[in-house]
Amino acid sequence: MPRSTIVTPSSTSEPRTTPAPRPRVGLGLALLPTLVGCFNPDQSETVTTTDPTFDPSTTGPIDPTTSGNPTTETEGEGEGTSTTTDPGLDSSSGADAVCGNGVVEGDEECDDGPDNGNTHACTSACLQAICGDGLLWAGEEGCDDEGESATCDADCTPAACGDGTINPTAGEQCEQDGPGFDCSACTATCLEGTGDCNDDLLADGCETDLTNPATCGNCMTTCAVDEECINGGCVPPSMGMFLLTERNSPNIWQWDPITGMTSLYHSTDANDVDCNLAEGSPSAWIPWHSADYFGSFTPGAGMGLDSQYPTPYAYPKHITVYNGDIVVMSRNDATLHWYSQAGVEQGSLATGNGIGQGMATDGVQFWASFWNGANSYFVRYDAAFAFQQMIANPMGMGVNTNVVDFAYHQASGHFFGLVTNSEGGTGTQSNTVIEFDMGGSVLNTYMVPFFADGIGQSECP
Repeated sequence: MPRSTIVTPSSTSEPRTTPAPRPRVGLGLALLPTLVGCFNPDQSETVTTTDPTFDPSTTGPIDPTTSGNPTTETEGEGEGTSTTTDPGLDSSSGADAVCGNGVVEGDEECDDGPDNGNTHACTSACLQAICGDGLLWAGEEGCDDEGESATCDADCTPAACGDGTINPTAGEQCEQDGPGFDCSACTATCLEGTGDCNDDLLADGCETDLTNPATCGNCMTTCAVDEECINGGCVPPSMGMFLLTERNSPNIWQWDPITGMTSLYHSTDANDVDCNLAEGSPSAWIPWHSADYFGSFTPGAGMGLDSQYPTPYAYPKHITVYNGDIVVMSRNDATLHWYSQAGVEQGSLATGNGIGQGMATDGVQFWASFWNGANSYFVRYDAAFAFQQMIANPMGMGVNTNVVDFAYHQASGHFFGLVTNSEGGTGTQSNTVIEFDMGGSVLNTYMVPFFADGIGQSECP
């Protein structure tokens, strides 16, 4: 817009201007009660004011309700003009500040013209992009939540355990960065405690893979050739605990295959047991075919059940926790039934595979064993219980040998199974456990001090 100019009809001098201070858009213009004017009896009288309450033709103020804007007035014989001056008028630069024209004006911090944008260095409001403005500056910021959030650090980098920035909003209580970091002081989720901090490989030398024998556990601990790395520590091969249900007894035992030691784990009627937190249940689960029900108990409770659900079919013989569901096998017709942890049946599969024996999961696939009248065999299913593969008994088992039940050992990747000669009906039992590769051969044979009819994982709190 042009400057405000006062012109007298007979004047030969250069036009005079009345500059006004440039306000920021959205702010009120300061009122200037300065009267500027001159009087020439032979020429027109010109009066300029920026005071909306002052009327040069009167001796008193103008009603402010009828004149709300500063004006420039020119009075003459037989004619007169009145120009309203916009509060946004820049009388010092001669133009309004226009964000996006490529020229830094007024209160603008920047103006890159068509390159302005809320993901650019200069925003669409002509402000410099900075961390904390709530706008994601592409290529410079990983996030911007106007401060610390559960997903973004205050420096506009994504919150992550191991980034060296403690972010309490993200639940972090400590961090794991720098060459002097103590692995035992911070867990993998950046919480204070005595855990392993191996979320990623940092300058402190902490290893990401807690099961890697070369760098097991805290920092650069090397396991011996014949040792495994389990829970951050080096142990003999196949170290791990299993649960066994004693035949004709309410005793459930925890068994260590390396030392051969057994300890009483719980007491309740059961013919199989499984406790697998990794599959989504902190409780231990059992079936009881003599009364046709299955149920759960809390590890460490000592005895009894927390829940009990009747089955409409006979001989619920084996049980496995899989993908958060509880899978029960009815022995007589080899049908698989899966339930929610509230005991509601979600589905079933009639396998058509003779007599049901046992079940196990490796965390991805689901396995079941069956007896065909001469030998047992295995069938692998996917997560939807669709048939994938049939597998014979491992080499070294011998003829007429039956895998009564089996469980998967997470650390070694091997299966452990109760074996016996032939199939003894609902009273099938064994005190012999084999360690084997699925589709491979028998690796080790163990003896337990009692006859058991079920084996399951002992992976609970």
